[in-house]
Amino acid sequence: MKWARWKTYHTAYGLLGSNGSTPSLGIVYNGSISSKIKGNFTFDKTNKYSYVYACYLKTWGKLDFKTKSGEYNITTKTHAAFE
Repeated sequence: MKWARWKTYHTAYGLLGSNGSTPSLGIVYNGSISSKIKGNFTFDKTNKYSYVYACYLKTWGKLDFKTKSGEYNITTKTHAAFE
């Protein structure tokens, strides 16, 4: 393997609203973290975000890699949960 890149995607939905307005449901975080390696693969990254109340979360990952025969990718199933 010439190189590999792992990317974790995360979307969190929660309560939005301020100044006495009626709260609504919306995206409180939508982002990803990634790591590209050549050689031994390690992935030890975290990403913090703040919210009032996250009630629905979605997470999935994607692995891209290159070998002598070409470039490939694998996407995980999406894990979704109501909290």
